Amino acid sequence: MWHEAVPSRGTTTVGAERGIPIPGQRTPSVAVLSTEEPDARGPLHQNGAKHLPMRTDHATAVLLGSDALALLVLWLVAPWSHASSLALSAGIVTVFAAKSLYKSRLTLSVLDDLPVICATVLALVAIVALSSPIPSASTQVLIHVALALALILSGRLATYTAITSARRSRRTNHRTLIVGNGSTAALLGRMLDERPQHGLRVVGFLGRRADACPEVRDRLIGEDIRRLAQTASENDVHVVVLTLSGGENEEILEALRSRDSQAPFTLFVVPALQEMLHSSGADRVGHIALFRLHEPLLHVLPLRLKRIFDVMVAAVFVTLLAPVMALVAAAVRLEVGPGVLFRQTRVGQGGDPFVLYKFRSLRLSQTDSDQRWAAQNETRIGPVGRFIRETSLDELPQLFNILRGDMSLVGPRPERPHFVEQFGRTYDWYSFRHRVRPGLTGWAAVNGMRGDTSIQDRCLYDNAYIDNWSLWLDMKILASTVRAVFKGEGS
Repeated sequence: MWHEAVPSRGTTTVGAERGIPIPGQRTPSVAVLSTEEPDARGPLHQNGAKHLPMRTDHATAVLLGSDALALLVLWLVAPWSHASSLALSAGIVTVFAAKSLYKSRLTLSVLDDLPVICATVLALVAIVALSSPIPSASTQVLIHVALALALILSGRLATYTAITSARRSRRTNHRTLIVGNGSTAALLGRMLDERPQHGLRVVGFLGRRADACPEVRDRLIGEDIRRLAQTASENDVHVVVLTLSGGENEEILEALRSRDSQAPFTLFVVPALQEMLHSSGADRVGHIALFRLHEPLLHVLPLRLKRIFDVMVAAVFVTLLAPVMALVAAAVRLEVGPGVLFRQTRVGQGGDPFVLYKFRSLRLSQTDSDQRWAAQNETRIGPVGRFIRETSLDELPQLFNILRGDMSLVGPRPERPHFVEQFGRTYDWYSFRHRVRPGLTGWAAVNGMRGDTSIQDRCLYDNAYIDNWSLWLDMKILASTVRAVFKGEGS
């Protein structure tokens, strides 16, 4: 809930906008070059064919079913009270989910899961036993621990064996594109070819032919990294693995930010010094570590979750704050006269314009313009206007923009068309802010990117928010906004 910022006088121009189409933006269609000969191990899509949704081996559902069956058997053969058994089952599933034990992984091993499973079962059985109104004998507790561990581990062992067998026989596999043309890409491709148990089937490589190593050159299906999304779609790719040097990072970032929900591939990155990396968050193919990147906000499910969250929270706040908004409207009417609501065209998702609502804080003037920044010491502001700005009460009508679907609770702050055009020509990545709905507050705002601050820095924060979005991140930003408003930092 922040007022529009003034561009920093010390900001440096970093280059012209590349003109990359933004998902959802109405732009002319671009001709797509055809790929080279199809890979012998699987058909390619015809040019222009619709990309199929990413296939999965349903590991999440199978593992959840396995654990549920194990806990049901435990409930039947070693009964506690219904409340205790239900609490234990819910606790185990919740902790396992939080520890990513239901995520599909490239390497499936019960030994990898063993520390988390043992610690969780021991702790939760002890907690349930101690909190139960009916005391449990120590022998009964030990029986519960032993049975729970035996049932869960044996169920997971059987599940992992079945999934690995399906992968080896190619009944379950993910068509994989390796981005890179060097020795790491070649080694990873060879290891995946030799180890089908990981479930990844390499259909080709993406990289420049001129400097590609021999093992990669004959399997290149594209050379332009910026066309990653198109290449993945044309080749029905489900998984993309990045094995890039630092000099190609800008191209791959451009390619990933310009893709949309029609290219729903899972993304892995091979980090630098990966041989020395020992992290619980990493998958491994032999000695090569791979990190699965966060699912982008542009995918359909995250967008729907965010929209549901926005509507629910906005509806609650509109109901609770209705008396406050009525009082603010009355005070503004007394100070500035007719025209309590300020309406201004802003640029929203996909570059589409919308009308933004605010309570008017300035008296009307003949010099009002959508092409000038508000002065820092505005003479037309009165006591009411200054108060509602300092407390961000002037932003409350934007809750109706959220309910209408123009805005979100959290996102990049929307800007006027004149400045969007100006900044888009001046700052790299500026137009990528429009991949999502603009927000009432945002990651840039709560990190001090307001007032006389750099447009370039705000652009970096906004795009980092989109690339790393989660519902929890939205909640953190909202909490930081509330704190800032109460501390008087929202003006």
